[in-house]
Amino acid sequence: MSLECESATSKVWSRIGKTPKPRDTIIELKTLDSPLNAPVYESRSDKMAELARDYHESLQNKDLASAETTTR
Repeated sequence: MSLECESATSKVWSRIGKTPKPRDTIIELKTLDSPLNAPVYESRSDKMAELARDYHESLQNKDLASAETTTR
């Protein structure tokens, strides 16, 4: 154990008395191609990560595509 861990300003000592804050977990995401009247949800975390990535990329590229067409 190093001297830093035994000091009062160490992160370890400051965390001992605190209870961890609960995190908001996302249990499922609605797929982008699901119909409005019967939505389809994905609950696998790897598929949810792909859905979030694809949605984020589409938001980033949406403004770029419209800006390219207006400047030409």
